[in-house]
Amino acid sequence: MLRSFSLIILLAVLCNTAVAGGGGDSLISPPQKVKDHSPKKAVIMSAILPGLGQAYNKKYWKIPIIYGGLISLGYVVKFNNDNFQDFKKAYVYRVDDNPNTIDKYVDRYTTDNLNTLQDYYHRNRDLSAIGMTAFYLLNIIDAAVDAHLYQFELKVNDDLSLQMQPTNMVFACSRPVPGITLKIHYK
Repeated sequence: MLRSFSLIILLAVLCNTAVAGGGGDSLISPPQKVKDHSPKKAVIMSAILPGLGQAYNKKYWKIPIIYGGLISLGYVVKFNNDNFQDFKKAYVYRVDDNPNTIDKYVDRYTTDNLNTLQDYYHRNRDLSAIGMTAFYLLNIIDAAVDAHLYQFELKVNDDLSLQMQPTNMVFACSRPVPGITLKIHYK
């Protein structure tokens, strides 16, 4: 019963909001004289130097987050690469059959353990590098989105309201069902 009632309310909301907004009106007020803000410029700036696009968009609080993330991920990449190189060298020393090489893990790890640790840190290094690249790309995407929304508040009309009203809905071959009508008013 509750599930069908929720579905009916959802249908009512979807139907009535589609009908309420059908006047062809726009949320955009008449054009005002504002300085152009280019998303392309924000993307290029952020691609050249991470955080520069955010500065262009006047979102200065994001710059420490970007550099903190990039530095942290850079550290993780370096940590995993150093361990990978160390265990790789130890594995090579172990299997080269040269008595002059010194294996510093002779009493701690078996040959299989060294190979497993080498693979583990190699995989983590690669995943960390992928994460760092993804974070860099998110920095660029964030700059582009912020640049697109930079003048949004200037373009949206302040006369926007939402009204909820109870209603009875009649579906094909059924009796009236209680529902809610949502009306969005704008000029």
